[in-house]
Amino acid sequence: MLYGQPNELYELALKTHERHSKQHGYEMHVLRRGITGGYWNKLAFLLKLVIQELEKPESERTDWIMYTDASTLLLNHLLPLHIFLPPSSPEFAHIHFLSSRSPTGTLNADVFFLHIDPWTVKFLIRAMAVPMIDQQVQLGHAMDATAMALVLNETEFRGAAMYQPAGWYHGVQTREGFSGHAGDLLVSLPAELMGERWRFLREWVERLGREGGRYGVSLRETNYPALIATFWERVRRARGVLRDAEEFAERERGDVNEELKRAIGRLKDAIVWMPESEDVLGEAEEACRRGMKAPPTMR
Repeated sequence: MLYGQPNELYELALKTHERHSKQHGYEMHVLRRGITGGYWNKLAFLLKLVIQELEKPESERTDWIMYTDASTLLLNHLLPLHIFLPPSSPEFAHIHFLSSRSPTGTLNADVFFLHIDPWTVKFLIRAMAVPMIDQQVQLGHAMDATAMALVLNETEFRGAAMYQPAGWYHGVQTREGFSGHAGDLLVSLPAELMGERWRFLREWVERLGREGGRYGVSLRETNYPALIATFWERVRRARGVLRDAEEFAERERGDVNEELKRAIGRLKDAIVWMPESEDVLGEAEEACRRGMKAPPTMR
């Protein structure tokens, strides 16, 4: 989105995305005029794009949309975006939302992926409706991010989301420096920088003009292939344990112990919220295995 008062720095940042899109043959859509009030603009714009794709024959649709704020710069134009998407397998067909979380655990809503699917239509509509359905909810200054996070935590939606490592496509510029390194996909300049955002944005634009080549690292020369393969294999393993535990619980029905019930919920949460953590997933998997061996709960 880029509308309102002209901003040279945002326009220059946008050109980094344009170059990347042209190189890989991606369509690029930029909201140049506000649709409605500020909070709803992002979600309404994305809803329009998703519906437009769903209107097409399935063979002609885009599969996923990647959203980025205007305060991001595409650093590595050699990286294709499909590497971050779920593997083409039925066991991952339920995933419709990909993003990452900040160090404090909040949703990074300035860079995320949406699957072209009816689920996404319902999700965006629900997120837009949050302040109307619950007028007491406090959305704070990042209203869209808070609303999206609240909806993604609802039972109907949470299982279709997955939070990936922030370093993959959400390098952040802080006052202390850049959280990533050469070869990373992009850099985000968060609102927390306040007035310093413009200084950092100009520095990045000038840096890319001088030495942009050093950030353009081919996929095979990065750590992405190994990291991504390990990530999805970890998720696949965890989902296998979850499937075994749920099937065990279904067979046992009324005799399922409370330990297993809690362990299943814990593993479901770990797969969505912390799939990058081998320790968190491993502990949740082991809890399910223990639960399947534990005696039934006495009633």
